[in-house]
Amino acid sequence: MKKKNYSVTILLGLFFLVITACHAQPEETSTTNTPTLIAQTTGVLPSVVTPDPISAISPAFTPLPGTISATTLPSPTRKPRETPEPTRTPKPTATAVVIVVTPNPDEPDCRPLPEDIQTTKIGITGPSFCIVWLDLFNDELGYRVILEYDRSGERFTYEVGPDITQLLVPEAAAPRPDESQEQCMLRYNSFAVTVIALRPDGESLVNGMAANMECDLRALPTATP
Repeated sequence: MKKKNYSVTILLGLFFLVITACHAQPEETSTTNTPTLIAQTTGVLPSVVTPDPISAISPAFTPLPGTISATTLPSPTRKPRETPEPTRTPKPTATAVVIVVTPNPDEPDCRPLPEDIQTTKIGITGPSFCIVWLDLFNDELGYRVILEYDRSGERFTYEVGPDITQLLVPEAAAPRPDESQEQCMLRYNSFAVTVIALRPDGESLVNGMAANMECDLRALPTATP
């Protein structure tokens, strides 16, 4: 009984080996046809062409129909803005000529002189509007006195002879601080005085001064319209 079992087992094993051998297929080997480079020797060496890296990277752009190609347009030139020059209204001037003043024996003396006249060299004194200065030169031919009012823009120029050290400003050009508020502000409030010595070799400045005077507007009447 045992011998039959062994023979059956051997037969079954052979059977499976035959079936396995029949179903086994050879593995496919993938072959790649590699082209063979055939080198031909000639008498002339081929020229080496170096490709343009720019053209190789970015091909030339051809605009399509109906599209707008980018072109460089000239920048528009902007015209500078014309700024009109400011028009300056000339200040009124009382006189454009030099007024020569001759000494008047009846003219009051503009004394006492200001206490600081030795320092300032010029000053204003007297009950009237009197301009005084020091005689600093020995060869002067005369003196020129310039009186300017800042607010009204008036300018008065006077010339006196040598050895004269005072000028009583004529009433028409003098400030009138007690007349009205308008007159006090126009002349008395702000003015400047300059005294120049006229010498043979030119002009020499004696000195100049500017004054700002207070107007008591509450005590002054207004100008009659």
